[in-house]
Amino acid sequence: MAPDDQMLIGGTWVPGKVPHAVQHKYHGSVLGTIPLADFDAAGGQPMITITKAAAVKIKELVSKEDAKCGLRMRVVGGGCSGLQYQMDLEGAPGANDKVFTSNGVKVFIDRKSALYLVDAELDYLDSLMQSGFKITNPNATTTCGCGQSFR
Repeated sequence: MAPDDQMLIGGTWVPGKVPHAVQHKYHGSVLGTIPLADFDAAGGQPMITITKAAAVKIKELVSKEDAKCGLRMRVVGGGCSGLQYQMDLEGAPGANDKVFTSNGVKVFIDRKSALYLVDAELDYLDSLMQSGFKITNPNATTTCGCGQSFR
């Protein structure tokens, strides 16, 4: 426990007082500040936009019998820029997932990934130079050349 007249900055105890009340209880928010419900939608819209082209391609990949299937999107450590996107088709959301629909596609996102994916757009490109899914993320400060890794 820290002395009353010191605070931890950069791993070192220095003179001073913590400028805010320390909260030790979890109230269903990320880092104790942002209610998780705020990540369901950004500005009343789904937190991620699935374009019509991406929705068509995803629906082609999902069998008709598996109507409950949704698109799992997540952000994990790795890649040349530090973080990378992962996508998969899953039968059901996890217990703590945010679930929403964009252009008829169900999307499942875990709470940690939601921090990085607010206002992102998933598109599908099919051209001579590029074919595949493309994520445009306004939260990324840098991306690598392949578009799958960001910081």
